[in-house]
Amino acid sequence: NDSAGAIAAFERAAALDASPAILTELAQLYARLDRADDARRTAERALTLDPAFADAHWMLGMLSIPASAMQGEAAPVRDRTALDGAIGHLEKAMAGRAYDLNIPVVLGRLYLQ
Repeated sequence: NDSAGAIAAFERAAALDASPAILTELAQLYARLDRADDARRTAERALTLDPAFADAHWMLGMLSIPASAMQGEAAPVRDRTALDGAIGHLEKAMAGRAYDLNIPVVLGRLYLQ
């Protein structure tokens, strides 16, 4: 497992071709490595290139879900903005990720908050 090598490879690829797909792959790698801030910045950069890019919306939606929402608890008021952001991104992600049956399930849980 060479996380540093994987990051370096994706960063080089993004420097050569900063496509939304490459940037979103890099964002997903950052997220897997618990680098949420880097993941968020990179996915946001992908959306500056293509505001409708479903995978970047999915990434930002998943990163924005407050922990309380996934634990089945009512979201505290302080988490409401994050919750609304997660819902907005996941609704946009559904357009290009119709195959992803997890999105409606996650959205269902979030709508109940």
